[in-house]
Amino acid sequence: MIQQLDPDDFAKTLSQWLEDHQGELPRALALDGKWIRDRVLSVSLSEHESGAPVAIGFAGTHVKDDGQKREGEQTVARKLYSQSNLNAAVITADCLHNSQPDAQAILDAGADYVLQIKQENRHSYKAAEQIAEAGNPLLATPKSPTALTDASTAAP
Repeated sequence: MIQQLDPDDFAKTLSQWLEDHQGELPRALALDGKWIRDRVLSVSLSEHESGAPVAIGFAGTHVKDDGQKREGEQTVARKLYSQSNLNAAVITADCLHNSQPDAQAILDAGADYVLQIKQENRHSYKAAEQIAEAGNPLLATPKSPTALTDASTAAP
């Protein structure tokens, strides 16, 4: 959906909205998991504004493995949600956490969420496409939309 936005108009509108609501916005926390020396998977909730962690958990000590990352990171994330004061916060996370149990755990903790969607998340992606096809949910589509690129080249 973001590709349908004119990036300059979106940035201008969003910046103005953020300025107008400064001091009124809920705190925003980013969830991310990282391997430490390919041995320990750490998961943290960190403040968007400062990057300061507010909660950290570990998913045991295993040799780095993508399967372990998925299961371990999701399990630790749900534990962090239940053990942290997230009332009225907004949690952002990558597509690894775009699942019903993860979303529900965030809501149960009193927070809201923004979760990344990729095509591999078939149901979420299809629902988002249908919303986008009905019209841009964030801003009116410009009369001459910006040409799409793969982000490594400039638009013609």
